[in-house]
Amino acid sequence: MAEAVAKLFFAKIVGKHPDYRCAFGVTDRIENFSDLIGMTHRNLDRMRIKERIQIERTLVEYDQKNLIEERPRGLALSMWRRRQRDALRMYRNAFSIDTLFYNHTENVALCSNNHTTTTGVATTTGFDNLGVTAFSAAAVATAQIQMRGFLDLQGEPIQTFGDTIIIPFDLYEQGWELISSLGKVDSAQNNRNVHYGQYTLIVLPEKVSFPDTNDWFMVDGELMKRFVLWFDQVYPGGQPEFGFTEEFDTFVAKYRAYMRYMYLLRNWRFILGNQVS
Repeated sequence: MAEAVAKLFFAKIVGKHPDYRCAFGVTDRIENFSDLIGMTHRNLDRMRIKERIQIERTLVEYDQKNLIEERPRGLALSMWRRRQRDALRMYRNAFSIDTLFYNHTENVALCSNNHTTTTGVATTTGFDNLGVTAFSAAAVATAQIQMRGFLDLQGEPIQTFGDTIIIPFDLYEQGWELISSLGKVDSAQNNRNVHYGQYTLIVLPEKVSFPDTNDWFMVDGELMKRFVLWFDQVYPGGQPEFGFTEEFDTFVAKYRAYMRYMYLLRNWRFILGNQVS
């Protein structure tokens, strides 16, 4: 329980610096990236994000509350917030068409009942990864069954196993009880809980990146690693870059930070999303 609670608060960040802004006009576009599994064409954007601050020396010398010393730290925290928010776009916009990082020819939401295929097979069954049921033990069982029915491009059955549940912070208590209780939850019967120990629980930590309080997801963790790709592209190590310099004659310290990254969803068959009204 302590480990689960700790994970909930890892992104609890309060900073004095505004969140990073995209450096408009300097995104790099890759044309006609062909998805090897989905067989749809995607255009990808690498997002460049940069920010800077400068501090005069006298501000530091007369700072009695450590407010000025917090400014460089705030720069780093704002970078983290922006990065977290972009990383969680996949869930925040799972039920709408998101084109910030890429466009694809299927032109449907990540979680949709209108997925298509280029092979001409019927898509009446096996191409629906959208649900509308509120989170509960019965809804989790239903989602597991629905995922087992996913079909590939040729209309053939595939091995999809929902082993991870992703929920907003508002549902963390229900989620933890569901996977941790030996007995069936919300029942006076002494039936065993079929969900006990069967899932990894991921709680989306804060409401800026995921404001909805009811929507939840079931995920095949192995397929997610294959189908959801994140690329850090700052040379040479990939990680965000920080820099500092001090002007000799003006006694002004300047701090800067720079990020460049992109992500890609190669295929929708790793996830089932429930959009709860």
